Amino acid sequence: SDSKPPLLKVPKPAVAEEPAALAAFTPMVTSVDSGKPVETFWALLKDETADRTLEAFAQMEQVLLKLLRQALAPGDALAEKGFRCLRELRRASVQEEEPHAFNKLLRALKEEFALARAPFWAHLCSDAELRRGLISCDETDESGEDAVAAK
Repeated sequence: SDSKPPLLKVPKPAVAEEPAALAAFTPMVTSVDSGKPVETFWALLKDETADRTLEAFAQMEQVLLKLLRQALAPGDALAEKGFRCLRELRRASVQEEEPHAFNKLLRALKEEFALARAPFWAHLCSDAELRRGLISCDETDESGEDAVAAK
């Protein structure tokens, strides 16, 4: 039997092609953007072309440190954005089973903020999600932190 492709192809309707055409122009996320850090962070984590987990974590850390350092008070917009970034980083660290970077960052934040910027550290410690502290072995087997010591 002859297996030549058909000579005449029926074009798809233009309406069906528009979403694909628009998707082709969607810029690929290459870094955590300080304007939309949470969205760009998760986009990097979901990149199926390469494992960019550690790169995304490192960039998110830089963005949230900058936000928290520039904030004037724990309740201002910059601080709130920084705390939101920290919550998302914690969530992703558990999900991706990569707790070490978050735990190291939290220790560094405590060292930097606990005395010099006590209101920020108090705000972090009272946050419903962040007050859980270090990521413990109860949350991911990759953590070497004991659940009691993690608080």
